[in-house]
Amino acid sequence: MRRRNPDAGLVVFWVKLMQRGYSRSIPGLYRFLRKQGIMAVHSANPKYVAKTYEQMTYPGQRIQIDVKSVPSVCLVNEAKGKKLYQYTAIDEYSRWLFVEDFEEYSSYPSTQFLQHLIRAFPMPIECVQTDNGMEFTKRFSYQVREDNLTMFEKELVHHRIQHKLIRPFPLCPCIMEKWNAAIGKIMNAFMQPIPFIPLTTSQNNFSTIIGETTTISLCVL
Repeated sequence: MRRRNPDAGLVVFWVKLMQRGYSRSIPGLYRFLRKQGIMAVHSANPKYVAKTYEQMTYPGQRIQIDVKSVPSVCLVNEAKGKKLYQYTAIDEYSRWLFVEDFEEYSSYPSTQFLQHLIRAFPMPIECVQTDNGMEFTKRFSYQVREDNLTMFEKELVHHRIQHKLIRPFPLCPCIMEKWNAAIGKIMNAFMQPIPFIPLTTSQNNFSTIIGETTTISLCVL
């Protein structure tokens, strides 16, 4: 049996033996296999080789979007006592940032943020990259269907923008390093309580803020 099943684990091997009349327990089988030196021979796991980070060549080629919960200590004045979620978009080529806060995170505010991002970004957007959260996609939902797109994904299709989803695990260290560095700079700015920033529409496209539910909105180059 071992010659026929050299890679079978202890429990799988024990079940196959039980189907053929074997009566000893799993610990007894383990001790016998160790004594005879015929434990399972596992092939070596393939070594993970990280892919080379794809350098962008022009603005708008790919923009990353993520959402984080804003710490309550950062909320003052009109925003105090509320639960806010910070949406952040970063252009991988120019490091251009667009930040907007909402009182919830779901497909609807994600769609609003995308619309505001498209209006604020000075160039056409070719690709948007997000994680696999339910506010962006239903990829891992038990109710997923081929035609069951979220409002966020439908908005991307409407604007003919490619939607790229990152791998659930492991994440590319190169991308995560740059992303965490950018998010860290933004979150550090919120570590101390700051005065409430009213909604304003600047003449500069880099700081155009649109949205009724937005409480704190920043756009930094």
